[in-house]
Amino acid sequence: MLPSNLSFYRQSHGNNNEAYNDYLIELASHIDPGIDTDTSRFFQALPAFIQSTIIDTVTAQLESTDFLKAYQVLYAYIQTYPRHAYKYLIRAMKLLILGARGDDKERCINILVTNLLPRLWKQRLQLTFSGTPPSIRSSDGKHYIIIPCNLFEEFLRLGQRYYLDHRQWDEVVKLTCAMLDCCGYEGIAQLDFLSHTNRFQFLNEQRETLTLVDVDPTPSDKDDLTQPPPTRLKPLISATSVLTDGNRQTMTTLVAFMCEYMAVTSQFAQFAFEYYQAICVLQDSRSAADQEKACLIPICSITSPHRRLPTASTSSTPTSALDGSPSSDEPARKKTRLAAHHQDDHLLQSSCLAGVDQTLQLLSKAADCMRHLVHLWDWAQARAPGIDWPGLFGDWEQEFKRVIDSYQLPFDMYNAILLARSDLCLSTPSVSGNLSKALKLSQSICDRIETQRRQGKDMAQEYNIPFMFAFRVLYTIGVIYLLVGSLQQSTLEIAIILSVFPIPQDLDERDFIADQTDCHTAATVFRDHDFGLMHVTQKGLMVRCIKHLIVSLDSEIAQRGGMASIDAAMRWDEKAGSMIVLMQYGWPYWNTRTDFWDKIIRQMKERRTFKNRHILEYIFVPDILKTLLDLHDAKQVAMDLIAPEYLLQAPRPDPATPSSPSTSPRLTPSQDPHLLRPMATKPPPPIYEPAALLNTAVPSMTTMSPSWYAASTQNTSQANWMSPSFYYSRPATAVVLPSKKPAIIKDLDQNASDAHPLFIPVELVSKCLDQRHKRYSQTRCPPHRARIIIQRFLKNMVIKANEDS
Repeated sequence: MLPSNLSFYRQSHGNNNEAYNDYLIELASHIDPGIDTDTSRFFQALPAFIQSTIIDTVTAQLESTDFLKAYQVLYAYIQTYPRHAYKYLIRAMKLLILGARGDDKERCINILVTNLLPRLWKQRLQLTFSGTPPSIRSSDGKHYIIIPCNLFEEFLRLGQRYYLDHRQWDEVVKLTCAMLDCCGYEGIAQLDFLSHTNRFQFLNEQRETLTLVDVDPTPSDKDDLTQPPPTRLKPLISATSVLTDGNRQTMTTLVAFMCEYMAVTSQFAQFAFEYYQAICVLQDSRSAADQEKACLIPICSITSPHRRLPTASTSSTPTSALDGSPSSDEPARKKTRLAAHHQDDHLLQSSCLAGVDQTLQLLSKAADCMRHLVHLWDWAQARAPGIDWPGLFGDWEQEFKRVIDSYQLPFDMYNAILLARSDLCLSTPSVSGNLSKALKLSQSICDRIETQRRQGKDMAQEYNIPFMFAFRVLYTIGVIYLLVGSLQQSTLEIAIILSVFPIPQDLDERDFIADQTDCHTAATVFRDHDFGLMHVTQKGLMVRCIKHLIVSLDSEIAQRGGMASIDAAMRWDEKAGSMIVLMQYGWPYWNTRTDFWDKIIRQMKERRTFKNRHILEYIFVPDILKTLLDLHDAKQVAMDLIAPEYLLQAPRPDPATPSSPSTSPRLTPSQDPHLLRPMATKPPPPIYEPAALLNTAVPSMTTMSPSWYAASTQNTSQANWMSPSFYYSRPATAVVLPSKKPAIIKDLDQNASDAHPLFIPVELVSKCLDQRHKRYSQTRCPPHRARIIIQRFLKNMVIKANEDS
């Protein structure tokens, strides 16, 4: 028979009696009336005061030994007696936070966010100094939960982080509005269905109505176990125990600053991730697994004289698309609708604009968030001038980054944040420092991806990187370098993309013509704007990169003096040779629709010589070979095209056997034609094919993965191939190149610098050109072979550029 008087039982056994404590724990385990036992009915019949005494006593005992069990007692009481939930909500939530540090993290956070937080925001809350223990205050028959600011910030952060992790955007907004409503922004909980701009306006109007209650800020000893982590607001909001008229405004300003920063930053995270998905075309039904991948690339206007590339044919170059994009007022300053440009319907329906309008609107929404934070920062500084805002927070963007980092977002979502921030900077290039910031943010994405690869992460869903994403980031970096006038670095970045991208085998002149049409469409739609987007498939990106590279090389040739960086020592012959190799893709297009080829031939004739001993093995278009042969045979241009490693030099005297010049004369090739013979012991092949013996540091193209990780995973006996981000100046992705050249090439280089340089007969050049022309005239170079040749050329081009730097 259970005693009817709990006080008598306590007096009889003592407060610290083990039997008494066990009895209370047993009694607390029967709180739920649904159990329907004598104990549960007994507990239900007890007055509320005695029930509270039992709960307080049991919780205090269990907190030091089993805080999850202590939480279960509190949670059962909250569930059964919701009218008294206000007494134990905060303590239960703090116990769950402790439980989340263990193995049951997901379950604890789930209960905290989905069950207890909704109960909390239905209560009457008041915020007080950071570090102050939570308490209950009653006034006029109403109960108020007093919460320190740092604990409120922790609850809000945990809730936002949970729903951001699960991509439950509506729940993020609902939770944020409800929490802000109960702490002073009254009425915003009813506005969670409105647009973000309406909510931001409401925050702006209500921020000055917030109040901070004055309570004793001294923490109690029994609350030390569950004190929330300190924040930047703690030393400020706990600076005094009395809120005078002078500092009350400062304190409420800090509370508004904290609340709105978290509200707006979480909203930015949503827009950024949706923007990322739109850029990678992850939700487009046309991008099924069996179809060609696509992405949206930036189109940036090159408006100032030092940024514009001189081009031979504007409509056929990548800069024709870069000549138009959203104005300086968009998307960072206003929403952009493609229909607002009043273009013909057939332009707006072009495939190159698929998804562009919706994506720009997402970027514009993200810009709205940034703009609100800037205005909030300015308001807070003006309203609380006594605070050293730069010293405490840095600037508005540093505080934004701190809040983002506190969410501990998943890998792909954090990449989305960096992408949106980079494109926002790129969209307003006239703002000082924006292009530099855009470059840094894009490079950070590459560093993050490379770090994951180097750590050997498996391809879990969290780390799945859309196929086109890394290439799109590299392309953006190339565009940024172009905008700041670093033409050579832009050229290198685009060459890197081409060197590892799986070039489609069926790429031909029709794709280049289609790109020209798309360029015209984009330039028309985004005329007089600084930024825009364009939908491209794998083929489209490759065509754009090839065009970009050819135009950039042509522009470097046109530059006069002052060449910087990696291309400082490259001559006209090398750049023109690179253009010739690249123009083989879509050759009829370059020959008939542009004047790049005619310009190269014209300059060859003016110079009367063309020396490039590294391109002949990469040329396979009969028209090009025939033109070079005709120029050489007609003695209009002296072609020096044979690589030195395929020629023998005169035998060197044995150093151990001295010989006089009279007994061992050193003959030049012109004096002894028999010195010219293939380096191999076998007879020379009937057709000039040096590509089989190229730099062995370059990985075999047949073993490369079709993903963008291709080159980064290849190792040879001489070098580790470069990482996928290829940023030589940054340690995280530094390239490891061969420490020395193969011995045979080193010897040839040494001989080339001797007093008697190699002599290559005119007839040998003619013969090699003729043989190669006949071969490819009879049998066209198969697409897969052409792809291997081009990418091998680009890899060696990147290596040489790095060596020259």
